[in-house]
Amino acid sequence: MANYRVSDLDNRDLIYYRRVYLGCVRANDFLASLPNFNGHLGVMGSSQGGQLTIVTSVLDPRVEAIAAGMPAYCDVTGFLHGRAGGWPKMFQPQPDGQPNVNSVPLKVTNTGYYDTVNFARQVRVPGFYTWGFNDDVCPPTTTYSAYNSIAAPKTLQLALPMQHHISKPQADAMNAWMLKQLGVP
Repeated sequence: MANYRVSDLDNRDLIYYRRVYLGCVRANDFLASLPNFNGHLGVMGSSQGGQLTIVTSVLDPRVEAIAAGMPAYCDVTGFLHGRAGGWPKMFQPQPDGQPNVNSVPLKVTNTGYYDTVNFARQVRVPGFYTWGFNDDVCPPTTTYSAYNSIAAPKTLQLALPMQHHISKPQADAMNAWMLKQLGVP
């Protein structure tokens, strides 16, 4: 879908991420239906995957643990308040300083229903989080806005010089943490 990140922002029931979020729960339904499913379900991912990790843990009570790297779609309205906004930066001002065409009240309100920070407030499972301080796609201020909203047990591993990718040590730490949480030797 072309320009999916801003598609249907004027209708909260048609916003692209609604289908994606519900699809994550359906994916877990499928996994739980497999004959070799052992009853333990963890979710992990980075960037949009980190976003979907946090959201899925809230929407699906079967999720026992999460590991999210540089979650996207955090504090997306930050630009409207004089701070960095999260990816996909749909409210970032134009280069000439003029407001973004999406910066209208209805679109701003509807986006809030899907902002990762609003889901982070409801996370109830242990989580492992990681990002770098040089990420200009998902700025650390936006990922901190989600992380600081989480009241569940959490572990943060910062990779200060990292940009928008997960290093092998970060990936290894995420995997090891998740396996321990799910009781996998």
